[in-house]
Amino acid sequence: DPAGPGPGQVLVRPELVGVCGSDLHLFHGHLPVSPTRGDSLYPVIQGHEVAAVVEELGAGAGAGGLSVGDRVALWPLTSCGSCYPCRVGRPSVCDAFELIGVHIDGGLAEQLVVAADHAVAIDDLAAPLGAYVEPTAVAVHALARARLEADDAVVVLGGGPVGPAGLLAGKAQGARGGAYTKLRAH
Repeated sequence: DPAGPGPGQVLVRPELVGVCGSDLHLFHGHLPVSPTRGDSLYPVIQGHEVAAVVEELGAGAGAGGLSVGDRVALWPLTSCGSCYPCRVGRPSVCDAFELIGVHIDGGLAEQLVVAADHAVAIDDLAAPLGAYVEPTAVAVHALARARLEADDAVVVLGGGPVGPAGLLAGKAQGARGGAYTKLRAH
């Protein structure tokens, strides 16, 4: 059991956790180790695609509008906020970033403590969709980085969760596209 939440933190109980290809790579030991954890990422409880329910608020954690009982999706990445990548809006390449379920215990735990600003209220959104928020955010971010414009073509190769989310987000932005889940070798 984790300690109670500190100032600016919340204790959450995961409802549903998505299993990502990255989780499988981590499980099989194919992800590079973190300098802050030594020569291994283990032991760690996996799960970074998480829909959860807020069980307890630390001091000041309710200032962002969260309440006990709220259903939330978790933003899994914590970064230093001061290095060059962080300053230019690229916290995913921060030298000191940590991911829930990779570097610190994640959503397959019965409870976990996260920063309150990493718990995003999803109101009555069903738990499976709440867990899908993180892969959808990855897809939307990729389209933003690609500077997608209306009537651009979007092609998705593969059937993982990020691809279809990118296709749907692209179509919502006016792009043309289709999904191809299998390619035949010639």
